[in-house]
Amino acid sequence: MVKIGYSSSPRERFASFLTSSPDTLVVIKIFEGDQEDEKLLHERFASCRERREWFRLSPLLKRYLEEEAACQTLEAKVQFGRGMEDDVKWMPLRPNTAALLAAMQQEKRLPLFVKNARLYTLWAISDLDASDYFVTSNAIIKHEANDFVFQAKTIYNQLAMLEEEGFIRKDKAKTFTLTEEGVTLLANAEAEFAATRKKSARSLKIR
Repeated sequence: MVKIGYSSSPRERFASFLTSSPDTLVVIKIFEGDQEDEKLLHERFASCRERREWFRLSPLLKRYLEEEAACQTLEAKVQFGRGMEDDVKWMPLRPNTAALLAAMQQEKRLPLFVKNARLYTLWAISDLDASDYFVTSNAIIKHEANDFVFQAKTIYNQLAMLEEEGFIRKDKAKTFTLTEEGVTLLANAEAEFAATRKKSARSLKIR
C-alpha cells in the first residue's frame, strides 16, 4: 500500500505514522507540491485507491513514481530524517538499470555494447581520456552518459575490481587509465556485440 499525500511538515507527519503503526515507514518518493497537486494525483490514480489516501502500487502508479515524478527524496532525508534512522527507510523508486541504460543509448549518449557497470566504467575511462579530461572516479560517476544509471558505490566497486584485475591503473593524482589489457577487453566487447547484431540481422533476412 502506498500513501499519496501532501504535508507542510513531513517530519511531523512521519512521527504520526510511526505512532499509529507498528510497521517501518518506507519513503519511496518525495517531491515539492501543494494540495492541488495532491488532488490531481488522487484523481489520476483513483482506480488504484483502496481507502482515502491509500493506494495499491499498481504497474501504472509504479511507472509514474519511477519515471515521471520528480524526486527530492534524498534532500528530504537530510532535512527531515534525522533521528528516525531506525524507523524510516528511504528507498526512492527509480527505473531499473536496464531501462536507464536503454534510455541513455536511445539518446546516443552511450554505445549500445555497454550493457553493465563493468563495461560502462571501462568505456567512461576511455571516453574521458580521449577528451583530455582528468579521469577521476567523480568524473566517471558524473559522466553525461551515466545520469545515475550506475550509482557511485557500484562504480567505486568496479574501479577497485578492474584495478585489481589489471585492466586499469591509478596514478598518484588518483586518475585512471586503461592498461593494454583493458583496451583489449573493451575492444573485444564492442566487436562481440557488433558480430552478434550482424548475425541477428542476417538471420532476419533469411526468414
